[in-house]
Amino acid sequence: MRDTKTVSIIGQSSIPYDLLEISVEGTIEYGQVVTVNTPSQQTKVKATDSVNVAQLTAEFSWRPDINMGGYNKTICFRLSARGDISRPAVASTSVCIRVVVPKCKYMAQPGDDLQRIGQIFKADWLTIWGLNAQLDNSTVDVGQEVNIGRSYKVVLGDTLLSIANLFSVTVASLRQLNFDVSQAKSAYTLEPDTFVCLFPNTCP
Repeated sequence: MRDTKTVSIIGQSSIPYDLLEISVEGTIEYGQVVTVNTPSQQTKVKATDSVNVAQLTAEFSWRPDINMGGYNKTICFRLSARGDISRPAVASTSVCIRVVVPKCKYMAQPGDDLQRIGQIFKADWLTIWGLNAQLDNSTVDVGQEVNIGRSYKVVLGDTLLSIANLFSVTVASLRQLNFDVSQAKSAYTLEPDTFVCLFPNTCP
């Protein structure tokens, strides 16, 4: 979490005079940004140009918030082409990407150390240190992956409330670390063999 990722989407048409458009199918999450660039210089705009394709690029970028661990969704982009009125419209096409945010992971940002990460997650930094045996002290490098919880494998009949009671944590803390079940009611039965991230309560 908290590491910005960018994906480039490139659309082309073999007809150099087509006007291309890239759009998102459906809705996207808060903070997800799609930037459509102007046609690249490869696009042929005059009969004397040497390039024979029309091309358009777009970029999808996102810096997930700290409560997005467990996000797992497909985002689709549609390319449509519009030519002149002398020929029929060109059929559009789409491409999809899967966006997954790992649970129990945090990517260190500039100025971070374990104390600050503990403040971000409202958690004991010494416990976070205990979850990261690879760290010699509280210092972390920018971009370093830090464990901010443990994974619990859901068994038949588990609910957010039963897991919270089992580990002496709150349902709210489970929702913060598990986007995929953040809207589930506390008594809702979870899917067996899935994983829930939780922050150990060292002082139950």
